[in-house]
Amino acid sequence: MLDGPAVVRGGSRGFTVLVVGELLALLVGMASGSLGGLVFAMTAAAGAVTAGTIAGRSDPPLPNGAAAGLFAYVLTVPLRFMGGGPAATELAFSIVAATVLGALGGRLAAQAAGREPG
Repeated sequence: MLDGPAVVRGGSRGFTVLVVGELLALLVGMASGSLGGLVFAMTAAAGAVTAGTIAGRSDPPLPNGAAAGLFAYVLTVPLRFMGGGPAATELAFSIVAATVLGALGGRLAAQAAGREPG
């Protein structure tokens, strides 16, 4: 069973990483063009992994991490629709990527604590 407070805590931290990082990516993109895309992609991964790592401190780490990564991304969806909205394929890929990277973060947190990740 998921640890709700851990998922919300992780999702909130991941959301913060996503928003701050994506604003930074916009600034970098305005200054140097294509480098902004790289910063954006790294931020997307970092947000989900951060969320999963925070939530993965509680048992069970993989489901908590996956849920937190997904939650962090879902919190950004209203902001994305302010700019016209993402394509359906982009939205689906991002949901899968956030879930998988969140689970990876949960696994990393479990390994760091010396617990079984499953």
